Amino acid sequence: MLIKNKYGRIVEIPDGMKHDFEKVDYREEWPFRDYSGFSVLVVRKAGGLGDLVTMIPAVESLSKIASVSLAVPSDFLFLFSHLSVKLIPYKDFSDNSDNYIDVHDFFIDMFCPCGAHEAECFYNPIKGRVENFSEALSQKPFSPQLKGFFKSPLKNLKEKNVLLPIKSNNISKDWPKRHFFKLYFLLADKGIGVYSIDSYRKMPECPYLVKRKVNELPSLALNFDLVVGADSGLMHLSAALGIKTLWLFGPTNGDITTRFYKDSFYIQAEMEKCKSPCYYSFIRGYRCSNKEGFCMDGISPEFVAEKIFSLLHA
Repeated sequence: MLIKNKYGRIVEIPDGMKHDFEKVDYREEWPFRDYSGFSVLVVRKAGGLGDLVTMIPAVESLSKIASVSLAVPSDFLFLFSHLSVKLIPYKDFSDNSDNYIDVHDFFIDMFCPCGAHEAECFYNPIKGRVENFSEALSQKPFSPQLKGFFKSPLKNLKEKNVLLPIKSNNISKDWPKRHFFKLYFLLADKGIGVYSIDSYRKMPECPYLVKRKVNELPSLALNFDLVVGADSGLMHLSAALGIKTLWLFGPTNGDITTRFYKDSFYIQAEMEKCKSPCYYSFIRGYRCSNKEGFCMDGISPEFVAEKIFSLLHA
């Protein structure tokens, strides 16, 4: 339910929560506000790794002008540990009321800006998540940056090494596994070290990293000269760490997704009979006019390998 708080800010609160604020229509324009000097509670109840990484600039900017408490699932708190914010492991609003509504001037639920339901949020698909999250907190967007992480050295690395996160969070964004197999052999034949991550699917012959916890990913990824994969949380994480990345895009838009990341390059699927990118065409529940993953299948491993060789020796 969307309401106006005592400062006129439109916020969302869980249905059934007691409040004294005026209900508002969700179609009202999301206003920009100056939060300077106020206490702000920012909540992200769910979402993938990419969503949380793209929230970093908005939270960082806001923390410089306001007293910020950030409630996110405990697995993702480490992403914000370098910021001057109070971190709260989010469970639910009844977990500890002292951390939530009553002690803050503003409460902003960051579920909406990710684009989950068009009728209930203010997501603009031509802007992308970095911009939409920043707009939701009335801040200017900039490049997400993760700081304070150090490489956990891996054994038997070669002169040049590539990490392949094989699986995204949505089958429509995945690059076919057989293409990854082919890419592995094309790179290995050139003496390039290639690794995948077991939670993103194992590949025969290809060494893989055992991921025990999400917060271990930064120290693993920092071993690699290049991370190559479809639009996924690990790609966002790697780009925010400053690692060179090569993204493979089909239903999502490469320009929008990577525009705030340095050293990020992408290949966008281009199909004559496909309306790619189409991911937000029907409120995130889009319908592909072809077989699901059709556009990603059209990105050849040979073309990706050539791009990788160029980036590694640039």
